[in-house]
Amino acid sequence: MQKMTINRAKGGFFSDAQLRFLYHPAQFSDLIQLPFSKDNFAAQIASKGKTYTSTQRKLLHAALSDAYGTIETTSLVQQNLSNLALENTYTVTTGHQLSIFTGPLYFIYKILNAIKLAEELKKNHPAFNFVPVYWMASEDHDFEEIKSIELFGKPIAWNTEQRGPVGRFQLEGFDEVKQHVLSFFKAEQLEELTSLFAKYTGKNLAEATFRFVNELFQDYGLVIIDGDHPELKKSFAPIIEKELFTNFAQSAVEATNEKIKAHGLKEQIQARPINLFYIEDGKRERINRSENGFAIENVGTYSEDDIRSLLNAHPERFSPNVVLRPVYQELLLPNLCYIGGTGEIAYWLQLKEVFDAAEVVFPLLSVRNSLLFIDGISKSKMEKVGYEVVDSFLPVEELKKDFLQRNSSEELNFEFAHELMEQLRTQMVEKVKQVDASLEQMVESESTKMSKQISFVEERIRKSIKSKHDQSLLAIEQFKNRLFPGNSLQERSVNLFSMLGNHSVKDRIQHFYEAIDPFENDIIILSE
Repeated sequence: MQKMTINRAKGGFFSDAQLRFLYHPAQFSDLIQLPFSKDNFAAQIASKGKTYTSTQRKLLHAALSDAYGTIETTSLVQQNLSNLALENTYTVTTGHQLSIFTGPLYFIYKILNAIKLAEELKKNHPAFNFVPVYWMASEDHDFEEIKSIELFGKPIAWNTEQRGPVGRFQLEGFDEVKQHVLSFFKAEQLEELTSLFAKYTGKNLAEATFRFVNELFQDYGLVIIDGDHPELKKSFAPIIEKELFTNFAQSAVEATNEKIKAHGLKEQIQARPINLFYIEDGKRERINRSENGFAIENVGTYSEDDIRSLLNAHPERFSPNVVLRPVYQELLLPNLCYIGGTGEIAYWLQLKEVFDAAEVVFPLLSVRNSLLFIDGISKSKMEKVGYEVVDSFLPVEELKKDFLQRNSSEELNFEFAHELMEQLRTQMVEKVKQVDASLEQMVESESTKMSKQISFVEERIRKSIKSKHDQSLLAIEQFKNRLFPGNSLQERSVNLFSMLGNHSVKDRIQHFYEAIDPFENDIIILSE
């Protein structure tokens, strides 16, 4: 494997504001607690250590012990779980929806980012333990975003009529999706994949995802947490009650939005008067204020006393939306840093005042690595047409034009003919003026026709040359489509299982792990 980097400004995939946050995070100091850097983790450890209590730590450890009770995992995961009971242990966290079969590649990169960062922090701060955490967004209800993947250019979807929090979905019909995925692979890969997919099971999608992700990353010590847990929700109840009766989150976000605009950022989220849902199996409904208390669509109305009683009895039925979910996460975990994509980080930048109002420490924010993987086939096609890795970021038509010019510059250079034609036209006009000025327009008209004929010949020759290079031009299209499908970054649509080649799943993940660098801002390019 070969590795290189290229500035994220290349290719136009990131906005100016995103690039500034990546390369100059201190410019956003009014929206964050501290910029992400190696030097700021000591201060973040001190800040979190002052506020994260032994009660919170015991609750977290108990909930994770319960979740892992029936899960077979590695000694490294077990050690990390034990370490979370110790006061000198902190986490670095990423989160994601329960995308089937891991969804796009950036799901893999986010988790590896957290793993690598935890390892780097241990080297720099040996007196502490650092645990990489994946937060499962099991309470999310946007099933359309997670129900399908694209495998080798073919869409594969899990179709179900279930509604509500996706983590609670039963797995009817999911085995058929597994078999569909397996049908794409050769016999020599089926043994590993069949064994891996056997772990992708449980009482619901949350448990299946937990087991599947654990199987993929247990060798690296990843700890997985599902916030849809009664005891964990109970600890969040005071903030839920504060939101129900003071609507603090909306005013905090709105106070920040003017700063967001000043930085050239777009508002990613809109806070509501109440940033909570009511959830049960099959339901995730907004909680709204009503004339006499609270109204929950398709559930009922509640007085203020009734909603308090419901919260005390069933905190697990209250679910934070995108505004409060990060607060819930950071309340539960002894977390130092959140790792997300540029879109995620943009909405976290709207939340500092929400954290302050909830009296929860705001984490360092790290933009995950962006990684471009160039497989052997793509690399071969690029070399065949004479392009380097950096050239692959150019638009496909620009690459084709450049290729034709480089490979047929002599044949395509008709400037001499146009220059001679212009000289001839000038001389003819001068001669005609001396004989009969009224014929000048006719000479101009005939000269134009002759110029068009030269252009016509030029175009015919260009098409002939292009035809000779059709295979090379097709190769350009093919490697562009493999590396930038839909003119977007590969990591945003391509699935891990499309990238195996002749390698095992764990070997390919190890390749990505070795390339990931949590303190690298540039795009990382990994090629076979």
